[in-house]
Amino acid sequence: MPLNICILFQNQILIYKEQSMYKQEIKKWVICATFILVLVFLSAALCAMSGCAQDYGVLYSLQDVYDAQGIDRDDLLNIAYHNGDIENNQEALQGFTPKPIGELDERTAQKIRECLARIFREDYEINAMEDGFKIVKYLGCYNEYFAFRFTDSYFDYPAVDDEPQIQVIDEIQFLYWHTSQICLWKEN
Repeated sequence: MPLNICILFQNQILIYKEQSMYKQEIKKWVICATFILVLVFLSAALCAMSGCAQDYGVLYSLQDVYDAQGIDRDDLLNIAYHNGDIENNQEALQGFTPKPIGELDERTAQKIRECLARIFREDYEINAMEDGFKIVKYLGCYNEYFAFRFTDSYFDYPAVDDEPQIQVIDEIQFLYWHTSQICLWKEN
């Protein structure tokens, strides 16, 4: 009989030792996981402080912003006027007084070019950089939407055609020669 008690006693010791080792193993994993989480949070904080989380803003088409009522018909007329589309929109522009548009500041222009570069990198999988874009025509700011046309060093805009591309929105014509269509950019 004492032999059975001893075995039982040894089994309990073994079970206790196994549980103790298991607890130590869990403790090591918890410490390791905590250390990794601290590193992740520190990295995120350093990244945020150094500006690696970029806010590129959002690029829209003229049609989309108009359809969503982000700009109105008078804004379209003002954009057409400053785009040089006066001759094609004489009837629509009768009685319309254009508003001055001012100049595009360099900080905003840089953010727009960075947004364009990000879009080209994601959509066309090319190594587009901010300096590969040129805003060739600034057309004003409307309800915090900056209107412009651009060229880039990555694609050819119908440079062979002598005929302009024409876009019509609410019976207002917009013509483009050798550039993008009118885009609107808004900061987040």
